[in-house]
Amino acid sequence: MPPPVSVSISPPVLSFLMLENEKCHYQQEGFLFGEINQKETKSITDNDHQQINISTTIRIDSSTSCPKIHYFYNNIGKIDEEKLKRFFGERFDRIIGWYVYQNRPTTNLTLRYRLIHRQLCELFQKSREFFAFGLLNYDRSSNGSTHTFAQSFYRCTELGWDKLPMVIPNLSDNVNAYRTPEAPSVTFDGILAEIGKREFNKAPLWVINRVQNTVQEHNEALVKEVAEAESRLWVLQREVEEKLKEFKERKLTGVASSSLSIDDKEEVGNTSSTESL
Repeated sequence: MPPPVSVSISPPVLSFLMLENEKCHYQQEGFLFGEINQKETKSITDNDHQQINISTTIRIDSSTSCPKIHYFYNNIGKIDEEKLKRFFGERFDRIIGWYVYQNRPTTNLTLRYRLIHRQLCELFQKSREFFAFGLLNYDRSSNGSTHTFAQSFYRCTELGWDKLPMVIPNLSDNVNAYRTPEAPSVTFDGILAEIGKREFNKAPLWVINRVQNTVQEHNEALVKEVAEAESRLWVLQREVEEKLKEFKERKLTGVASSSLSIDDKEEVGNTSSTESL
């Protein structure tokens, strides 16, 4: 029996993913980044027997959409490994899944998706049990007043697709309930390593302020990088829109000139026939 696995995605990451889906007019494909955490829980039964339960959580912390549909595979589902390696670069090792978004309420899990999923598991050297596939859908009411986004995550087993439960931290949680703390992220571990172990031997209040200041500096640096990336993306988007506008104008100009040339030929033909008469 496969071990219990769930998918955890934070509200900011989910909102960003929904924003990327909203920009798409029909269909979109992309990849999910994050970590795979395992938690071991020990319990004692009434007969004083110790039980050990191991659960795995696929934590998604970011996503990236592909430039176009069928970007990394051909019509029969054969993936292009070199293209994926060039596209992701250093982030290649952090991929823990991929997703497909379609602007319709239902989508079938096709055989091609399963074929692509197995190839991606081998490429990223991930177990099928811990490599997620996200199926994202969109629907709206007839009068356009209600918009519904649905997210489902699966893993591919020998028997087919196995749906994974999705957990959104801090959403609908009982405040008074006991919650096991999650493992710290790689970023937070890096911040603690930057402070150094010697610093933690000082007064507790000083250590807390030191951690808060370091986190604040890290967030400010990230905000600056994101702002610069957004400005570059905005410029590129404007350039793409201008190029598309120029392409459409040239296309219309070409159609108009071709129609005029046809009319000229017809006039020349009519003139020659009149002269022959």
